[in-house]
Parts: sequence; structure tokens; C-alpha cells
Amino acid sequence: MIKFLLLAILLLALSSVKAQNAQVVDSILMTLPEVKDQDKSPYYTELSWQYILSDANKSYLYAQQALQYATKSGDSVQLSDVYNTLGAVYMKRSNYDSALYFNEEALKIRLAQKDSRGIAASYSKMGMIYTDQGYFDKALDFQLKALKLFIESEDPYAEAQTYNNICQIYSYLDNFEMAIYYTNKCIKMYETLDYPYGEATAIANLALYYEEENKLDSAIYYTEKSIEIFSSINDWSDIANSENMLGIYLRKQGKNEEGLIHYKKAYDIAVELEDGFSIAQFMANIGATYLDLNQMDSSYSYYSQSLELSKEHELLRVQRQCYEGLSKYFELNKGFQKSLEYRKLFELLNDSIVNLEMQESMAMADAKFQASYHKQLVLEKENIIEKEQKDKAILSKENAEKESELRLSQLIFTIIISGFVLIASLIFLLINRKRHRVEKKLIEDIAREQELGLQKSIIAQEEERKRVARDLHDGVVQDIVSIKQILQQQSNLNKEELVERLDKAAGDVRALSHRMMPYALKELGLVAALEDLMEKLLPFENMKYEFDVIGDFENQISDLIKLNTFRIVQEMINNTMKHSKATFVSLVLTLRNGFLTLNYEDNGVGIDTGSLKNGLGLISIQSRVAMLKAQLKLETEPEKGVLYILKIPIS
Repeated sequence: MIKFLLLAILLLALSSVKAQNAQVVDSILMTLPEVKDQDKSPYYTELSWQYILSDANKSYLYAQQALQYATKSGDSVQLSDVYNTLGAVYMKRSNYDSALYFNEEALKIRLAQKDSRGIAASYSKMGMIYTDQGYFDKALDFQLKALKLFIESEDPYAEAQTYNNICQIYSYLDNFEMAIYYTNKCIKMYETLDYPYGEATAIANLALYYEEENKLDSAIYYTEKSIEIFSSINDWSDIANSENMLGIYLRKQGKNEEGLIHYKKAYDIAVELEDGFSIAQFMANIGATYLDLNQMDSSYSYYSQSLELSKEHELLRVQRQCYEGLSKYFELNKGFQKSLEYRKLFELLNDSIVNLEMQESMAMADAKFQASYHKQLVLEKENIIEKEQKDKAILSKENAEKESELRLSQLIFTIIISGFVLIASLIFLLINRKRHRVEKKLIEDIAREQELGLQKSIIAQEEERKRVARDLHDGVVQDIVSIKQILQQQSNLNKEELVERLDKAAGDVRALSHRMMPYALKELGLVAALEDLMEKLLPFENMKYEFDVIGDFENQISDLIKLNTFRIVQEMINNTMKHSKATFVSLVLTLRNGFLTLNYEDNGVGIDTGSLKNGLGLISIQSRVAMLKAQLKLETEPEKGVLYILKIPIS
């Protein structure tokens, strides 16, 4: 059920972004005759997008015209946009091979242009195609690639939509814990962006996931919250859908009368919007509720009207619901003949729908052989029904009852066979899902163990450094000072030379002690320790420096973050002193939006990243960055110095 509801919500979201706008279309068509041929491609591309949801054929034709003009102009940007559009058109047609081809062509151009925003968009669309095909591993891989680039390019809207795409993948895998996790990230971003439609849609999805986990109170809470936000922007169509879902959740809790109130709210809105699809569905739900409340006349009225509308709009699942409800209605009212007629109609339609749903599920599990088998089974049953109808026309009245019994027996046999096939398919899906879960857990356990091992290793190194620093300071330094005092008291020695050497030795040992565990870090905090580090090291290399701090964060970050941040800066300074030939170093610390951001820059000769890649310094930095779950960006060019940007989450 959740897959169909998510699809409906996704289509509503897409329609709000790319729905056909008559004024836009008219404006483009009026402008086109005045546009030069080499500039026409973007106009036809936009026309294709305007029609992509309402008229697939027009959308395709406009995309082809855009392709002709883009090819003629030789403009690679136009060409990549057209390929991107054709990929979307073919995806709408469920022609996934062609959709992938055009997205890959667009990706090639964008990679050559180093268009990170365009590359991310191509990754995201390819992930959506693989999702529709049921290749969830590939889909997740492409969406995560897109997410990384959207974050780096600081495109929060695209980032939020990618979170939504990822949570849908997890919902199809029945991993609702991860679906809920990414949906909450999506909601938080939309809330920050002040985009109420996206926030409300994501909250409605969150309610669906909680329903799947049988947490109906949470599902009801979030659905009510989505209604509140949809109401604030007068989005009546989505208000109706959410009111209907609220009715479903309440009825699952046995609260039929409360559920009926929300069904009727949804129905009234759908009537006002003249939405035949929704009216049919909501009326069927109202009919079912009246039946449970034993209000027979009202139940029959709503079921009958819903059935008529669902036939008009070819809504097979709503028809099935009405047939089943009317069969129960006549059974409760002693109309057994009518009840049997509706039951037969229900069984026939249900059999077709079940087979269609099985084909969709098997496609998701990449079981094409089973899907083909079920399709053949449906055709065989349709041939049986057609043959029975022809035979019935030539039967005499005397044999009608006997023929009816035979037909019923054949139908029962067909249902039994279909049931066996359905059970076998479900067993296959359950086994496959269990295998994927076991593999996923194994991978997560291995990654967790590796991360824990790395953290323990670094912590052990730090403890050892503390011990050595303490021993050096309390032992060696004190000894050297004592020797110095003794020598000063001896009149017949070359005291100046000895004192000079001992001063140097004491200074070296103190510097070593400082590097291993600075006193300032432990006693005064990170800012003081970094100031002390730069003051003691950089002037010896004739380097000037600048150190700025924005925000008060000493009490907001853990000792682990302080220590590793200090070590990272220490390694950056070491790299500068050894390799850069710099004369100036700048360090800026900023606390904002839950992140500690560190900007370190020097004006040296730059760094050869090829030779630096395997250096111990960079490996040490990267290890600490990984342990902090931080992000590190390194920018360097010959003779233009080096810039490190480190972003550390403080929570």
C-alpha cells in the first residue's frame, strides 16, 4: 500500500514544480518566432518540461525539436540540458533504457565541464530511474553521490529533495527506521528553508512510515501536523488527501465515527475541486465506514455512487473495494443472490489486480520470469472467461444452472492456483529481503568495528603522548635545570658555553613536551592552546600569523573535539614549516549552526597533492577527521599557498 501512496504524493510534488502553465506556454510560443535558431533550444526544452506531466507526446515532440536546435548550434550546455529533459520524458514513459542513455550522455558533458551542480542532478535522476526499476543498491549509490555534491555546492533545496529520494528507497526495502531518519532530515531542511509545501509533504510521508511500523498514534500526530501546514498555504488537494489518511488511521484504531468525520471533510474538498478520482475513493471509504456502523442505507448510497464514478475513471482498486462492500451489504440484508453476484465481480477484479500487483512486486525483486508467468496466467484466465461467455450464449435455459456451477468451479480452481503462485512469490520476496538485511547488517558491523578500532588506536596514542610529556617535563627538564645551577656555582668551568647549551636543551625538551600535550590545552582551553602553539613555533621560522575566533564555543565542544582539533592544526603548521616557505599564516575558528569551522591558510609555494597523499602528516589529519565525522577540504595551487577548510559537527 505504501508504494502506491508514495507514488501519488511524489506525482503531486512534481506537478507543483513542473505543472503545465498556460501563460508560460503561450508566452514562449509567442516569443519563439523572434528567437535566433542557435538560441531556440532552451525555449523548446522549457516547453517540454511544461507538458511532461499533462501530455507525454507533446513533451517528447518539443524535446526532439530542442535536440535538433542544440545539435545544430553545437552548444554543449544546451545539449546537456536537452539530454537531461529527454531522460525525464523517457522515464515518464517507463522506457528506462532510453532514460538511462540520455542521462548518461548529459552526465558526460557535465563531467567534462566540471559542472558539479549538473553532475549531481544527473546522479539524482539516474538514482530515480534505478529506483523505479527496483535496483535499489544502484539507486542508493547514485543518490548518495548526488547528495554529497549538492551539499558541497550549497544547494539546500536539491539536498532536501535528495533526502526525500533516499527515504523512499529505504521504504521500498521495508527499512522504515532509515526511511524515518532521512525523512526527518528532509523535514528539518524544508523548515529551515521556510518551504511549507515540501515540509508538509515530507511529514505526510513520515506518517505513512509510522503506520507501516504500526505506530498509529505517531501516524495520526504527523498527519494532523501536515494538515495544519497544508492549510496555511491553502493547498486544498493535499488537505483532502491527508484528511482521508487520517480517517484510515483512526478506523484502524477502531474509531469509526471519528474516521467518518475526516472522510467527509476530504470528500467535501474533493467535490469543491471537482476531482473525480478523489471523490470516488473518498466515497468508497465513507461507504465502508457506514457499513461498519450498521447504517445500511447510507452505506449503499455511497458505495453505489463510488462504483459509478470509479468505472467512469477506470479506477480498478476503487471498483474492487465497492464490489466487496456491496457484497457484504447484501449479505447483511439477506440479499444472498445479489451478494453472490457482487462477490463474483469482486473475485474476478481482485484476481486481475492481484496479478498486476504481483508483477510490480516481482519487477522490484528483479524476477522477470515470474512476472512473465503471471502475465500469461492472466491472459489464460481472460480466454477462459471469454470462452465461457460464448458458450453461455448457446446454452438452453435447462442447462443454465449446470453451466453456472461449472463456471464457479473453474473460477475457484483458478483462484486456488493463483493463491499458490502468490504465496510462492511472497516466500521468494521474504527470503530475498532477509538476505539483503543480513548482508547490510554485516557490512554495518564491519564498518563499526573498523571505526571503533581506529578510535581506540588514536586514544591509545594520545595517552602515551601524555605520559611521555609528563615524564619529560617533570624529569628531564628538572634535571637539566639542576645541572645548570650547579655549573653556575663552579668558578673554574667555561660556564657561558655550558649554560648556553643547557638552555638550548631545556628549550628543546619543553618544545617537545608542548607538542605532545600542551599545558594550555588542558588548563586554559583550545583557543589558548592554539594561540600558544602559533606564538612559540611560527616566529622561529620568521613567520607572521593572524588568529581570529568567532563565537564562544569552549563550553560547547567536547574534550575529544578540542584535542583532535589541536592535533590537526599542529600538523597543518608542521606542513607549513617544512614545505611551504610561507611568511604568513592565518587561522580562523567559527561556531555556527552546530558546526565548528576551521579555516587555515598560508601564503607559501603550495603543496604537491600527489606527493602529499601518502604522507604521514595528511594520513594523521584524515584519520582524525574521520573519527570526528568531519569534512575536510584542501585547496592549493603552485605559488598560491594552501587553504584547509575543516567542518566539525559538535553534537
